[in-house]
Amino acid sequence: MSILFHCEGDKDDQLFHAIKARLPQVHIDKWPDCQNPASVTTAMVWKAPDNFFDELENLKHVLSIAAGIDHLMSHRGLPKNADIIRLADAGMAATMSEYVLYGVLHAQRQMHLCKAAEEQQMWIHETASSLI
Repeated sequence: MSILFHCEGDKDDQLFHAIKARLPQVHIDKWPDCQNPASVTTAMVWKAPDNFFDELENLKHVLSIAAGIDHLMSHRGLPKNADIIRLADAGMAATMSEYVLYGVLHAQRQMHLCKAAEEQQMWIHETASSLI
């Protein structure tokens, strides 16, 4: 089994190296440095470039590194016979929910006004609703 990895935005290859460290028994190449594309049976990918799938004639599985698979379903080079595997949660649901809650509270409480006041070294005594 050989895996080909590509993740748009993987700064300093941190995710790539973390995956390699956790799967030492598996051969993993980083795209586009794959020396033997015919040996690749699995792709781990996020936002694959247009020509990512071009030489992967033995590809059987495509794993989306993130929860969504839209980036794969709209990819013109995705092999029709490859199984697509997506992350069902991977612990992201709670964090995403907290982030949405933060955004709602930040907007509702007019926190941008508090930040502007802080930068002017002022203290806002009114409630957020009276600032509207």
